[in-house]
Amino acid sequence: MGHKLLLSLACALTLAACASKPEQGDGGPRANIARDVTITLPVEPGYPEAVTYSQILRARYGWRSATLETVLSLSPEIAEIVLTVPGGPRVATVRWNSEGVSVDRTVFTPPDLAPENMMADIYIAFWPVDAVREMLPRGVVLDAVGERGRIVRQDDRVILTIEADGENRLIIRNAELNYELTIDSQALE
Repeated sequence: MGHKLLLSLACALTLAACASKPEQGDGGPRANIARDVTITLPVEPGYPEAVTYSQILRARYGWRSATLETVLSLSPEIAEIVLTVPGGPRVATVRWNSEGVSVDRTVFTPPDLAPENMMADIYIAFWPVDAVREMLPRGVVLDAVGERGRIVRQDDRVILTIEADGENRLIIRNAELNYELTIDSQALE
């Protein structure tokens, strides 16, 4: 498989949750977490501190899988994800600030990338539980499971699960959109 095709496949797999473009609306960025559930993120990220993580991201979408390296930077004013192929070029940089969510694309970035959906997964996984609960639409709830685990559901329907596997690993599963992300994070100083 050619290098360019492999990079495109890796990015497409990792960003499988971004397959459909969310509606535009007032307030912050809108993102799809299920085919029929759209959330509105805050205008500014509002992360409670400034922190940067080096991450290995393993993605599974259907029968396909890929691995990417990321640098995730969070602060009250900005959230940014830089995606690269391990040992290779940058795939994309996704940034969220008071002006919205944007993506700096490379030739390896899929054209249908919806960066808002990517930020929604990060928001649900990393932000404080109370902040996540406030931005969920009516009828959608977040249950905390242990110190870092979470379940987003609508009635009895599980939309998204986040499982802590050890101190530095999170596993995000979206049953509705059929993808799984395993994120190994190391805080940078």
